[in-house]
Amino acid sequence: MRQSEAEFFSELKLSAENNVTKLGIPVRRSSRSEAEEGNLDDYTSFVQVSGAIQGGVIFTVDVQLAIAMAQSYLIDPVTPEEAKSYAVEVVAELTNVICGNALTDRVPHPIYLGNPLLFVAKQAEIRTRSAKPFLQLFGTDKGSFRIMYIPMDQESELATIMNAQ
Repeated sequence: MRQSEAEFFSELKLSAENNVTKLGIPVRRSSRSEAEEGNLDDYTSFVQVSGAIQGGVIFTVDVQLAIAMAQSYLIDPVTPEEAKSYAVEVVAELTNVICGNALTDRVPHPIYLGNPLLFVAKQAEIRTRSAKPFLQLFGTDKGSFRIMYIPMDQESELATIMNAQ
């Protein structure tokens, strides 16, 4: 991975940890980060990154944590069932915030973010064309989430997401 991509991924991990913690959900990094690839969690958002670096960011959250995030993110109190209906939008918004904050402290290289693509699927699987996507798994008392950066090694499709169900 080129240095600018490594720096971006480092900032991305820190931003994910900080933004989920700001929701009142304590976060811990898992040591299984590099070994896990394949299955995505229930709520997933993908943001394309272009400019000085080329690739994509995936933020994937299990259902219970997505509900807890939605309950913490929304201004008015909501039941878990109500929060479930907002969870996909909250995961997408958090993806934008995480990516934007990861870019804030970087040297002024032109890096642009696309609109998030959203997936709600059980047992979806991702296969990347990248030699090695970068991944960090996080745990909380309410569930787990992962942040990934998939560098674009060539002008081709970054990844394929399939619903294995």
